[in-house]
Amino acid sequence: MNEEFEFTPQERAAVLTWHLSQGGVLTAEQAAKMTGLQYPRSASKLLGRLSRVLPITCTEKGVWHIGVAVEEVGPSPLEKVFHTEVPSASLGELARKNSR
Repeated sequence: MNEEFEFTPQERAAVLTWHLSQGGVLTAEQAAKMTGLQYPRSASKLLGRLSRVLPITCTEKGVWHIGVAVEEVGPSPLEKVFHTEVPSASLGELARKNSR
């Protein structure tokens, strides 16, 4: 990481989300290096938090990746935050809708 620049927590989340949404996979160690976090455990905690609202999962070997389609996960946790139904759709469906 560039010593003159430090990511904000929101930027770290965005970097990891973008990487995974483009089909990337990574370990906590790789995520820590990518975002400038000193400890892989911090990156693992961040990925765990992201998995509460994104369809990402971690394998038994510690590799994070896009997991199941949103409709297979069930109701979105965001419904509790916004008090409204959040439509279920896979990331591909959302991308197609937004590109029209």
